[in-house]
Amino acid sequence: DEVEVREASSLVQRPKWFRGIVKYVGREEDEIRDMEGGAVLEAFEEADDGSSEQDESGAKIVKKTPLLLLNRRRQILLEIPQENFNSTSPVISPTSSYSNNHDSSPINNPTPDSPIAQPPALRWVSLYGEEICELYTHLQPQKPLSESTPATVRYAHDPKQAPVEVLKTNGMHGKGFVRESLRGIPPAPGSVGLHNLGNSCFLNSIIQCLNQFEPLTQYFLKGLYKNDLNKKNPLGSGGNVAMAYAMFLNDVWGGEYSTIAPRKLKQTVANFAPQFNNCYQHDSQEFCSFLMDGLHEDLNRVIEKPYVEDMEGAGLRDEVVAMETWKRHLLRHDSVVVDDCQGMHRSHLTCPDCGHESLKFDVYSTISLPVLDSEGPLSDCLKQFTSMEQLDEENAWFCSKCKKHVCAKKLITLWSTPDILILHLKRFKFNTCNKNGRLLRSKVEHKVNFPVDGLDMSPFMVGPVDKDA
Repeated sequence: DEVEVREASSLVQRPKWFRGIVKYVGREEDEIRDMEGGAVLEAFEEADDGSSEQDESGAKIVKKTPLLLLNRRRQILLEIPQENFNSTSPVISPTSSYSNNHDSSPINNPTPDSPIAQPPALRWVSLYGEEICELYTHLQPQKPLSESTPATVRYAHDPKQAPVEVLKTNGMHGKGFVRESLRGIPPAPGSVGLHNLGNSCFLNSIIQCLNQFEPLTQYFLKGLYKNDLNKKNPLGSGGNVAMAYAMFLNDVWGGEYSTIAPRKLKQTVANFAPQFNNCYQHDSQEFCSFLMDGLHEDLNRVIEKPYVEDMEGAGLRDEVVAMETWKRHLLRHDSVVVDDCQGMHRSHLTCPDCGHESLKFDVYSTISLPVLDSEGPLSDCLKQFTSMEQLDEENAWFCSKCKKHVCAKKLITLWSTPDILILHLKRFKFNTCNKNGRLLRSKVEHKVNFPVDGLDMSPFMVGPVDKDA
């Protein structure tokens, strides 16, 4: 008989199923065997059977029994051929040791003698557990080889490459097809769909937005980025992120593809930021920051960065401090990202004990806005962002006059905004559990209404405002 069994290394959130061959069925009265090498789903509790067995160190051996199976103890021995690559030794037939002395059918064999498991390819599984299920519950029946035909596609990032044949696998890692770009006429210039590469919706959503940044997109499509490539920047990727993004935009706007698999761009960014080198879900804003930073460092026109100190502006006019801060910033950072996507905000801190003040101007690429507890317009989020707040003890500020950390009053206001303004809504709140002190996360689901055109940022600006902006 055959069943489906969970892969030993698969996660509970994303289980992967293999075909399993039933080699032996135990009895209800048998002792519970160790279920090693599997992906444990059921909870276990200690079974006090009065035994006094001890291990080599003298500690008492505590046996465990399934907690959620209502004392249904029957187990079966499964052989999973696809797990052979995880085994340290070749699998020996589990029936070879007793097939000459007992019934040749191990499934109906009532003998208490048990074959030896070799996890994970040959392991014991609870008959009533969640680790097995009926065959073809998740898997699809395999077609005869005569009915399966290979699909031939081409990589989108390099049309000069030879065709890539996508064939059915040999069953070692499951079956499926590699998603690549599909040639076709898009409904409108630049309106191209993106394949989901695992859980890459975080990536697809961001690059679809960046694709509509006209100054940045035209900069790459016209090839202007080639003059600014800084392959020797130790903080960059040797120009690889910028070149991969340029190839992606050429495919999007070339008019030859209806759907694109941004595999090259994803892998290039993952080499620059290894936390994205997997198929897991990630935060879109975090990926956006890494991508924009990678583009900036690859296109930084500054070859040798001088040492620059922070500018403290207490007692000086805001215009003077802001201009000097921006000049110092350009000594180390000068790229198309700085030109079009960076602005400055004014940070004002006040000590509640001595009244000492600190005034600084900081450069930003993204503004993270708090989401209010009820539905409202985007302007309410901006008002909350630019209002006075009292820092808590975890974010205490060190007062240089009191020589201690204090819960200062903080006020952030916008001094300038870039041509391309990225607003990030903070959709998650974090609270501390009163019982165990653990950090709890909750999502804020309230709607934020924002204008598609004509966003007026002047009410939230304290710097000079262009009347034509």
